[in-house]
Amino acid sequence: MSEKRLSARAFVLYWVFDPRPVGALDRAIALIERSDARLAIQVRAKGAGLEVHRDALDALSRSAQQRGVGLFVNEHLELAVDGVGVHLTERCPTVDAVRARLGPDVAIGASCHDAAGLQRRGDADFVVLGPVLPVAGKGEPLGWPAFAVLASAARTPVFALGGIGSSDHVVRARDAGAVGFAISRALESDSAPEIAAALLAAWSS
Repeated sequence: MSEKRLSARAFVLYWVFDPRPVGALDRAIALIERSDARLAIQVRAKGAGLEVHRDALDALSRSAQQRGVGLFVNEHLELAVDGVGVHLTERCPTVDAVRARLGPDVAIGASCHDAAGLQRRGDADFVVLGPVLPVAGKGEPLGWPAFAVLASAARTPVFALGGIGSSDHVVRARDAGAVGFAISRALESDSAPEIAAALLAAWSS
């Protein structure tokens, strides 16, 4: 595994970001410009096509590069260029197939929901595992005890995902063996920079 890919795991906060709401890109840039390299952003416009994802990455890339913030794109392998990583859902090809297509230095994350998913994506650079806490429409939550068991057995670093939005949740994720936490809705406001700073401070406490 190359040092370049290893650097993708330096972040702690993994923001699953939908660029489509009015003002979303401006809020994201404001967050990036007030953040540090412990932030990475996954651009995920569910149901949208290539163009929406490409335009969002183009809008964010300059600020992200200046601040050392990682960028990932959900599913669209063809956009994983110029330092942009790719995030695999369950319907995506295997990690080996993606590496064969994109080369050894592209950072790869993946979504998992159970032990079978963790096994399948064990060669990714990291995975997000959840939902840990209740999220509407996302099925039965794992809960922290089950998350801790799965994370301890995983072959790759695990981020906690699902319902995480408070400092207490972040501390629970850290104590359960997560290397970081993934969030989406908690940062969908003009207060995102302050919220992100508080969550990262809790993680480091």
